[in-house]
Amino acid sequence: MSLLILFTLFAPLIFSFFFAGLETQSRIFSSRTFLFASFGLFAILVSLGISNYFMDYLIELYSFIDIRSLSHNDLPSWLVVISTFLVLDLANYLIHRFIHFVPLLWRFHRLHHSDRNVDALTTVLHHPLEVFINSIFIVGFYVAFDLPIILIIFYDIALAIHDAFAHASIRIPRGVEKWFGYIFVMPIMHRAHHSIDFNYGNANYGSIFSIWDRLLGTYKPKEVSKVNPMIFGVDLSKTPKDNSFQSFLVNPLV
Repeated sequence: MSLLILFTLFAPLIFSFFFAGLETQSRIFSSRTFLFASFGLFAILVSLGISNYFMDYLIELYSFIDIRSLSHNDLPSWLVVISTFLVLDLANYLIHRFIHFVPLLWRFHRLHHSDRNVDALTTVLHHPLEVFINSIFIVGFYVAFDLPIILIIFYDIALAIHDAFAHASIRIPRGVEKWFGYIFVMPIMHRAHHSIDFNYGNANYGSIFSIWDRLLGTYKPKEVSKVNPMIFGVDLSKTPKDNSFQSFLVNPLV
């Protein structure tokens, strides 16, 4: 179990490298790769250290919330698995949307949106405090639904795989993207979320399943062509002044 948990912690790094190698213009052996990977590792370790210190307090804080136990019930195993994945994916959708809505939280998240060359490595470009903020919110869902630990781990691994895939600059047949997109977040949908045009940047919040955006009115498709290319990033005044640890860390203060 400890090895599985360790693998889960570093799964975003592992799968971002995997999909980076599959991209049409792979930049896997570059200074950018080293910077993003090392900053992503730093964010994971810092967030893990802070989370471990506060975890007992968080669990106690949320202990009064008791919606439905998915660990102790008479439901069939397959239904528990599906329910846990849906609860966690909806939780990630709501948290993501909330972070975009609250200006202070957006300051930490916008580093992820500042990348102007969105690809699989963008997956790991998160400010350490944003990673910690996400953990504060998601623990509430763990406690409220008494989620099975093993299913949390499996969901997190699935999310790491899908997150890297959704950011990746890879070619997928339009028909495949369209039909699978009715259920799953496909690259065209999530990469639109990284658009500098915040008509799209403040839409398409889904993690694995696209159903939440479709049901809750935040799905916004974007047609991409040579005359209508995808332009990524945030306003230059909010973008890190250079690609460095220091600029990434101070970006929320800009």
